[in-house]
Amino acid sequence: MNVEIRATELKLTVRQRADAAARVRAAFARLAHRVSRVVVDLRGAGAHKSRRCAVEVHIPGEAPVLVEDRHVNVAALVRRALARAWRAAIARVAALAARRPIHHLPAPVRQAPWK
Repeated sequence: MNVEIRATELKLTVRQRADAAARVRAAFARLAHRVSRVVVDLRGAGAHKSRRCAVEVHIPGEAPVLVEDRHVNVAALVRRALARAWRAAIARVAALAARRPIHHLPAPVRQAPWK
């Protein structure tokens, strides 16, 4: 699973980027075999202004799951957006599993005991 952290109009330190990437990996650890890429896009500038976080979860063979959230605190913003993205990705994977055809083995043919 590839993790990409983008920050536009927002200065993130190396530690903040590493923490965000670690949060993404921890959040999607159970889905790592199903998710190919997670992109976290943070936008916003200025003190005391609402920032925006968009999380894209790419599942092979499906349209990306996109979740957006707003908050003043960057850490809380990332935490909330990842929680919502995780729930949406779980729902998408469950829907994908429900659509997948189930291959049953044919029932054995029983011969009548008198034949």
